[in-house]
Amino acid sequence: MDTKARILRAATEEFARHGYAGARIDRIARQAKANKALIYYHFTSKENLYRCVLENQVKDVITYFESKMRETQNLQELLLAFSQKYHEAFRAGSRFVPMLLREMAIGGGHIRELVSQMIDSEADLRNRILRIIEDGKRKGFYRNLDSRHAIISFASMNLFYLFMAPLVNEIWGIQDEEAFRRERPHHIVDLFMDGLKR
Repeated sequence: MDTKARILRAATEEFARHGYAGARIDRIARQAKANKALIYYHFTSKENLYRCVLENQVKDVITYFESKMRETQNLQELLLAFSQKYHEAFRAGSRFVPMLLREMAIGGGHIRELVSQMIDSEADLRNRILRIIEDGKRKGFYRNLDSRHAIISFASMNLFYLFMAPLVNEIWGIQDEEAFRRERPHHIVDLFMDGLKR
C-alpha cells in the first residue's frame, strides 16, 4: 500500500472515531507510519483530507447507481439494486456510519456539498430517477404522488435500520442481523412498489 493510501485508511479510522473537530493529524501520521509533512504534501490541509475520505466513501455508491441506471430503466430492478448497495455500503462495522452521523450532527456541510456536486456531475442522476416515476405516473402505472417524497421515503426506509440496527434488533428480537440485512432490500422494494402502484 502506498503512502497516500495508508494516510487515507488511517484518516478514515480517525475521522470515524473522533469526527472532524476531534481528529488529529499527528495521530493519523502515526497510524499511517508517515510524517505530517507528507500528509500536507498529499492533501494540503486537514479539511481537504476529510473531504477526500468522505469522497471515497460516497463515490463508490454514486458510481454504482450511475452504472445501474445505464443497464436498466425498470424501476423495481433499479430500486432493488439501490437498496442492496445501501446495505452493502452501510454494512455492520462500516466506518461510513459513524462519519455520516457525526457529519449530520454538525450540520452536514461537507457531505451536502460533496453529494450535490457528485450527483450533478453524474449526468443528473437525481432527476433521472424522478423522471422514471413521472413517466410511470403518466402511463397510469403509479399513483399521483409527489415523486420527491416517494424517493426520500424509499431512502429513509433503507437508512433507518442501517443507522439504528442495535436498537431495532433489541426491540424486535432480531438475533441474526446478517440474515435480516440480506432479506431487507427485497422487503423494502416490495412494500415501496405496492405503495407506488395504482
